[in-house]
Amino acid sequence: MSPSLRSFQNPLIRELANGIESTWQHSLALEPYVIPKDLGYIEGALEEEKVVIENCCYRTPQFRKLHMELAQIGNGLDILHCVMFPNSDYNLPIFGTDLVGRREGGISAAIVDLSPVSPDRSLPLVYQLALEQLPS
Repeated sequence: MSPSLRSFQNPLIRELANGIESTWQHSLALEPYVIPKDLGYIEGALEEEKVVIENCCYRTPQFRKLHMELAQIGNGLDILHCVMFPNSDYNLPIFGTDLVGRREGGISAAIVDLSPVSPDRSLPLVYQLALEQLPS
């Protein structure tokens, strides 16, 4: 993803976006996931506030789609949205995260979701064990 929007966002959102993309680049064999050209970069308005959205997508043997979206609304609201959709050949959950924050302030919302796709609708054991080790 080009750093054009990212460089103007909340430092924590920028850091997470950089970390996700760096992990993808170093750990996965990325291929472009073609999205319509007019969806890669979007400018518009929401309730008279300027909205800017940048999207990037990749695919790998393990993931049918890796999607990262950065958005700015007005002069202060920054958003990071990321979803990783696994290929059905791999026992991986769908991963999603959203971070919302003020450009000159803190993070007001942080959401992480692991959605199992296995027939029994449970996370793989390795994920369950790792989550149990996290502090409350």
